[in-house]
Amino acid sequence: MSLKVVFISQTGENPAGAEESLNLLLQALPSSIEPVVVVFTRGSFERRLRARGLEVVVHPVGNSFSRASRYGNAAFAAGSAGYEIVRMASLLRRIKPDIVHTNTVKAHVIGIPAAKITGTPSVLHVRDTLVKLDRWMLFSLGRYAASSVIAVSQHIAEWYAIPNTNVIYNPFEHVCDKDRPSRKEARTYLGIESDVPVFGIVGATHRDKGHERFLRCIAALLRQVDVVGVIVGDARSTDSARNENLREYAASLGILKNVVFVPWLEDVRIAYAAIDVLCNCSTREPFGRTIVEAAELSIPSAMFDDCGASEVLADGISAAVSPAHDEFAYARRLHELATDARSREALGAAAREAVLELTPERHVSQVLDVYERLPRSSGKVQLSRP
Repeated sequence: MSLKVVFISQTGENPAGAEESLNLLLQALPSSIEPVVVVFTRGSFERRLRARGLEVVVHPVGNSFSRASRYGNAAFAAGSAGYEIVRMASLLRRIKPDIVHTNTVKAHVIGIPAAKITGTPSVLHVRDTLVKLDRWMLFSLGRYAASSVIAVSQHIAEWYAIPNTNVIYNPFEHVCDKDRPSRKEARTYLGIESDVPVFGIVGATHRDKGHERFLRCIAALLRQVDVVGVIVGDARSTDSARNENLREYAASLGILKNVVFVPWLEDVRIAYAAIDVLCNCSTREPFGRTIVEAAELSIPSAMFDDCGASEVLADGISAAVSPAHDEFAYARRLHELATDARSREALGAAAREAVLELTPERHVSQVLDVYERLPRSSGKVQLSRP
């Protein structure tokens, strides 16, 4: 018996970690699942899904809701959500899914209540660390409206403390090492001319990803050893001045000539081939997709212990992990890595071994376990496994 599952994910544009994880889940689903993907905008992610033959519904939302962000709009403009919830409920009634699976915060805000209204079992997949009113909002959705909750790490599960949360780590597709550019080729491509240790931060330049912290640590390193910092990624459309602000901050620290800014790369292997250490400088990083991508290519990472990936990678064995909020300790660890190539190599090799089990197949099996425990009026459905 097949099961129709509606996956709601807010953006159909350039995919970030949440979209990439959803994409891998969709690829690994068994034939017993009939997926329908709902996105709020058109774009490269939407086209990629359609090209694979998936049913994709573009469901535009109003400007006041779409422009809301965690940086200044309490509970993502909850006042405009009521209308969007009614519209989403109408869409669900037309599609008639067996399960609604929400993938991103704005998808949770309208998708979970809409599923509740239509009597459809729902799964709230938590991938973000929200604070203050937004944190309470997400807790309430998970506790009182969703049928089940998935968190991408134990850290996230504890942050919201929603009862009976399932911890399922994100899936990762093996980053192909074949035809990977050489270190020299990659550095030339990125405009790095020196052969000194290179520390990189990879991903969208969101304000909560700690890029200022990264730049301060690079400045601290440069007082002791010659290094290069690389920032790879673009800003949100709602924060278009972000990258220019980071350049200004680097200039204020006197390190602009030691920092390379690179727009997002379609082939992220170029970035990993060029750097010696991947830096995750976020506060309360839900997991850290780029950490695993780097690990698959034997590139070690430095992170804080409130990062979800620290549950998979061990300090001093497969990563350099510092106490949360201790920027000085983090900078000291970077200095150790900058001056010890052998340690970098050992950490990178161990990191690769540690992340090999985070496969799409394992991920989808755990998600199907959640689906099979959901209450349905038709009774329990046995799903064939991939």
